[in-house]
Amino acid sequence: MGLGFRYGRDEGSTIARGGLTFTLPVFSRGQELRATGASRATRLGRELEAGRLAVVNEVKTAFETQERRVEAAEELRQNGVQALDENETLALRSFEEGEINLMDQ
Repeated sequence: MGLGFRYGRDEGSTIARGGLTFTLPVFSRGQELRATGASRATRLGRELEAGRLAVVNEVKTAFETQERRVEAAEELRQNGVQALDENETLALRSFEEGEINLMDQ
């Protein structure tokens, strides 16, 4: 439905015209609504799939990061603590034999 107003000149006179228009759905059978709905459904489906892929990627990345952290902690437990104990033993022995004192840096 539409409302319109026009004015113009015809043979020196000003003419004003008003109008009311109605669109009859003779040729329009909802194709625009169906097309809009279909494109919206397609877009939402693609957004949903993108969201799913993002979640899978984040979970996979978090799991791989956790595995690497566990491996690093295990490496530190096996080798780092042993090296620290050896270092402490050598430092204590050097202190007891007078090779180093507490003021050495």
